[in-house]
Amino acid sequence: MQVGDLVKMKNTPHTPAYPKGMGIVTQDPRESKHDSAVYVTWFSSGEERPANVMFLEAINEGHQCK
Repeated sequence: MQVGDLVKMKNTPHTPAYPKGMGIVTQDPRESKHDSAVYVTWFSSGEERPANVMFLEAINEGHQCK
């Protein structure tokens, strides 16, 4: 996961409090691949909150313009 990726939460019993729609990764404070959370802004609520990458599913990976 990286900033700009479109994501949604996987359908698991561990994620009932998260929005079911799409969001965008807005911050990736991880210093290594072993860290587990990125910040996602959810389109349905406009709320930004951390989410564990193991519960996120990439819809479309962001691409940087050169």
